[in-house]
Amino acid sequence: MFVDKNTKRKTKILEKFNELYRYLTSDFKESPND
Repeated sequence: MFVDKNTKRKTKILEKFNELYRYLTSDFKESPND
């Protein structure tokens, strides 16, 4: 399966965003600042 560099880079970025999102959401669940 051929994956060009741009697609790979986008995937990496998406993974980072997912990590950050999960971290933030879990952080908010742990200690809600409302």
